[in-house]
Amino acid sequence: MSSETNFVMVSFSSQRIPGVPPTQKYSWGEIIGEVDGKYNIKIKKEETGSDENDHILESVSPDQVIFVSENDLSGFADLKYVSNPHESVLLQNLRHRFQHGQYNTLLGTIVISVNPNIRTEHNPLYDETVMSEMIQKRNEGERAAKQNLTPHPYQIAENAYQSLCWNKTNQSIVVLGDSGSGKSEIIRSLLDFFCRASILPPDHRDDQRLFYGPNHVCTVFESFGNAKTEFNDNATRMAKWFQVKYNDMQECIGTTAQIFLLEKARVTSTPTNESNFHIFYQTLIGCRENEDLRNKMKIPDNQTPPNFFDYLKNTSFSIDQSKFGFSKLVHALEVLGFSVQERNKIFSTVMSVLWIGNVQFSRKNDNEIFISTPVVLGNIKDLLEIDVSSLESILIFKPANETPEKHYNSITEAQTIRDLVAQ
Repeated sequence: MSSETNFVMVSFSSQRIPGVPPTQKYSWGEIIGEVDGKYNIKIKKEETGSDENDHILESVSPDQVIFVSENDLSGFADLKYVSNPHESVLLQNLRHRFQHGQYNTLLGTIVISVNPNIRTEHNPLYDETVMSEMIQKRNEGERAAKQNLTPHPYQIAENAYQSLCWNKTNQSIVVLGDSGSGKSEIIRSLLDFFCRASILPPDHRDDQRLFYGPNHVCTVFESFGNAKTEFNDNATRMAKWFQVKYNDMQECIGTTAQIFLLEKARVTSTPTNESNFHIFYQTLIGCRENEDLRNKMKIPDNQTPPNFFDYLKNTSFSIDQSKFGFSKLVHALEVLGFSVQERNKIFSTVMSVLWIGNVQFSRKNDNEIFISTPVVLGNIKDLLEIDVSSLESILIFKPANETPEKHYNSITEAQTIRDLVAQ
């Protein structure tokens, strides 16, 4: 990069943890002089204004300096136009746009979204006016690549839809990011776009399941597959694959969804200061105000705390979020066509997992063990409507061998098998 420009990115090493390699921190500034082979640089503390007091002076060696143009720091809507694609320059560009309320940035055909973590009913990342504008321009005959709109995840969906229509080939979209980066919300918005911005067959235009179904499927997936972690209150603990299906007339005729790599171990062993899957807390809190459902789920009373169940002890959760989540889940299941009986079957299965965790074992003698919580076993029987004698046999006895003689598990072995059954 030519040194004709006075604008630079300056690197500083930050040794935060002993024994761990230092991290590089970059700040941008302007060279105001050179003394003894070092640059005197005026570095802006934060982008909060143009006050001179908002700057500090640093004397740095040339190897700490990356020359950039002033335009590189001004917040390009598309990073492909940055003249120096150094990591620090790209990050500064994203930071500049974020501070000015521009949360999406293009990198060619990729959209980089920085999660604003705005917990309001209206999320600026998914403004419907952007969708409407895209549809209008499409109807006017403009191809997605020429629409020249503000960067937005909807653009990826629009590009895919138009490529599907024009090229008649399947399209794929990959959503990547760290925990808490907003992947779930972006996936929800993309599915929403495909089902609302594409053509619907005449006989399905009043079908709420097709129009809003994928959004509600995401709600169900979040209940069963998301949990609070150290870094994210709504972390997805699985991978998801969605398919949106079209006919030859480019009409949306349905969607399918699959999940992979569900973190089943979390059910029986939750890390400290984290939570189990949302569905367990949502079901418990939801039952507090529904006596009939509470009785069906075998919950003692409307004040039964989550830590009554061994799998939820020492876990973190929010009563208000669980209550809201349960109402949202029930509504999603209703829209998706689940009857009251079917929903109760789902909740019964969820509660049976928690009750399995409360199954305890004791010794009868040196060689034999037995289940010391017969009431819990009875609750599991009623919830799943099964004969629990086979479950009891699996927990108590070792697998049958060639001899008819029965051999007992140890208590530790029985607990391990119990947890595997729950998972």
